[in-house]
Amino acid sequence: MTDSERAAVVRTVADYFDSWFEGDPERMARVLHPSLAKRRIADAGTDFGFRVGTAPSRKLNLYTPAAMVGYFDELSAAITRGEADSDALTDIAKRYGMEVIGPVPEGYL
Repeated sequence: MTDSERAAVVRTVADYFDSWFEGDPERMARVLHPSLAKRRIADAGTDFGFRVGTAPSRKLNLYTPAAMVGYFDELSAAITRGEADSDALTDIAKRYGMEVIGPVPEGYL
């Protein structure tokens, strides 16, 4: 690895961590591949959320056991009936042990 390649790697890693801790999605987007899908394992009972911003992103959630199937079935049915709004989402989420905190992201329903 050349010195310039090593410097580029160090700069990319620094940009990644700095953008994470500073909450700078534009800077983060510069150092990540556009098709990257980051994954996270969350223990049952652990509160966590997703930052809602203007930068497009994708995520993959895997649930075991498949306890969330009913949530997505109910949400899909409400969307199909044209009855999906933030109140309906809150009610459906509660039935599956979740709490909706903050505004519902545009395009989610």
